[in-house]
Amino acid sequence: MLADRIDKARARAVVTTRRSAMLRAASGARRAGGFTTVCAWCGAFGIGAEFFEPGSEPAFATRAEITHGICPSCLDNLRRTGKSR
Repeated sequence: MLADRIDKARARAVVTTRRSAMLRAASGARRAGGFTTVCAWCGAFGIGAEFFEPGSEPAFATRAEITHGICPSCLDNLRRTGKSR
């Protein structure tokens, strides 16, 4: 059905757009000597202010300087459960 094909194409476009943004951010951070932040709770990695799904980082992002922190999603979860202020 045409509507299904359109929905699948849109979903692929969203994934491609997100991956392109991640690659641009990682490449820029690497050139600038920036850090890649890894969430100590879920393993997501962040470049600049944006966090990406664990395991989706490009190979060159893992060669950057690594530091640990907490992603906004995990911080929100800790706040909701009363484990952080």
